[in-house]
Amino acid sequence: MEKQDTSGNVILFPKWKDTLEEESLQALKEKRYEEALTKLNKLISYQAESYEIIVGKMMCLMELGYYQEAQDICELEMQKKDEHYYHFIHMYVTILFQTHQYDLLLEQAGYELASDSLPPELREQLQQLYHLSENMRNDIAEKENQAYLADFQEAVKKMDHRKQWRLVENLRKRKETPPAEMADCLISSDIHPVTKTAIFNWLKNSGSIAETSVHKMDQYLSITPASAPDLWDNETNRQILAHISLWEQENPTLFQLMEKLLYRYTYVFYPILPPAGDAEKIAEALAQIAAAYMNLYTTVTETNDPSVGSYMETIQLCEALYLGIIED
Repeated sequence: MEKQDTSGNVILFPKWKDTLEEESLQALKEKRYEEALTKLNKLISYQAESYEIIVGKMMCLMELGYYQEAQDICELEMQKKDEHYYHFIHMYVTILFQTHQYDLLLEQAGYELASDSLPPELREQLQQLYHLSENMRNDIAEKENQAYLADFQEAVKKMDHRKQWRLVENLRKRKETPPAEMADCLISSDIHPVTKTAIFNWLKNSGSIAETSVHKMDQYLSITPASAPDLWDNETNRQILAHISLWEQENPTLFQLMEKLLYRYTYVFYPILPPAGDAEKIAEALAQIAAAYMNLYTTVTETNDPSVGSYMETIQLCEALYLGIIED
C-alpha cells in the first residue's frame, strides 16, 4: 500500500492512491464531509496534493464550518499564481463574504477588478460581490454608529464623562460624518471640556465648514472647524515651545514634563487658544509647575507675576481635568 522514496518520504502505491482518492471524492459527492476530509488529509499526508484534492479539502472544511482553515489554504494556493489562481480567488472571496469579512473582500476584489487579465465571467461575479459587500459593510457601519450615538446620549444623561469621550473618539476614528446635533454639545454644560475637544476634532477631521460655537472654561468662541488651527501644531504652542526649548538640553526630563503639561492644557481648552503674546508667561508657568513636581526649586527662578500665577492655576486645573478622563 505504501513505500518510502529515496528521500525517506512515505508514498502510496498508485493503485491505493487512486482508490483512496476515488473514495474521498465519492464521500464528498454524497455529502459525507467528515469522512471525505479524513481521506483527503491522508492523501495529503502522503504528498498527494493535486488541485482536485486541495479543492476537495477546502469544500469539506467550508461545509463543516472550518472557514479559517479553508481561508488559510486558499491564501497559500493563491500565492502560487498558477493556472488555478482565479478558481482559488473565487473560493477566497466566497469565504470572505460568508464570514462577513467585507473590508478584506473589497480590497481583494478591487485589486482583481483592476486587472485586465481577469476572466469575464469572474469579473461579473466579483463586481456583484463587491457591490453587495459594500452595501453590507455600510449597513453594519450605520447600525454600529447609531449604537455608539445612543450609548453617547445615555452617557450624557448619566454624566459618565469618560464613556462620553471614549465613544466620541471611537466614532472619530471610524471617520464617519458627525450628525448635525453633535455640534450642539460644544455649548452644553453637561459635556466635559475634554469630550468637547474630541467632538471638535471629529468635526474638524470630517471637514465641517459650518460656523460652530464653543463654550469652555467660561470662554466662548465661534469658529469653522475645518479652518481651525491644529490642536498641537499652532502658532501659540510654537512660541511656547521656543521659550521652553532651552531646557531640552539642560534638563530633558524637566522639558518633557513641561511639554506634557502644555499638551494637556491645550487639549482641554482646544479650539480656544491663549494669545500668542502670552507665550512667555505660559512657558514660565509651565517651568514653575514642572519644577515643583520634580522638587527642582533651585533650578527655576520663581516669579511674583500675577499673570504667571493665574496661568499656573489654569494649567494645573487642565491637568486634573485631562487625567480625569484620559489615562496616559
